[in-house]
Amino acid sequence: MKHLTCAVVAMTFCLATHAQSLTIVNAGFESLNLANGAFSANIPGWTRTGDSGTFDPAAAAYSGGNAFEGENVAYSSQGGPWISQVLAATVAPVTSYELGVYVGRRLDEPFPGYVVELRAGGQLLGVDNGTLLPAPGSFLRSIVTFKSGTNDSAIGQPIEIRFRSLGRQTNFDAVTLVATPVPEATTVAMLSAGLIALLSLRRRRAA
Repeated sequence: MKHLTCAVVAMTFCLATHAQSLTIVNAGFESLNLANGAFSANIPGWTRTGDSGTFDPAAAAYSGGNAFEGENVAYSSQGGPWISQVLAATVAPVTSYELGVYVGRRLDEPFPGYVVELRAGGQLLGVDNGTLLPAPGSFLRSIVTFKSGTNDSAIGQPIEIRFRSLGRQTNFDAVTLVATPVPEATTVAMLSAGLIALLSLRRRRAA
């Protein structure tokens, strides 16, 4: 009885907490080997438009010439160019998604703002319309969340990550996307009821 009770508890815990980091190609923009202060109008693994690409910051942009993570960041300039990637992963039912993107503000440029979007099949799932204001020469983590239901139109559609600057230049780094299945209320209720029944039976037998 003790082992069966533990199994039910463990099953409930696993259903609620089994998070998975989804694969993002070149998530830290480190695929190119650039000289310090150099940039390239290329971001391997990503689709880009307009004045955007990969940048290895110098000390004039960030103290010590450091990206948030690694050597490089992505840059979007002149208010408009999107940087995007369609993932191999698709939207699953009853799943919570958390997109994280570090947003950087250069020391030598005014901060123009940014947009970070989570999409699937062209449908907007969640957006951060420039809610963060990093200090000059620093990064802050933008978080966009979405929870799918059982019959969302996005289910089965490829997931897309998109972001851009709203002006002169914004930098981006260390992109992550975590998916966590969320057990349906009926499943949790059934497991809880089973656990209560087992505990009640155990108490009656012990009496």
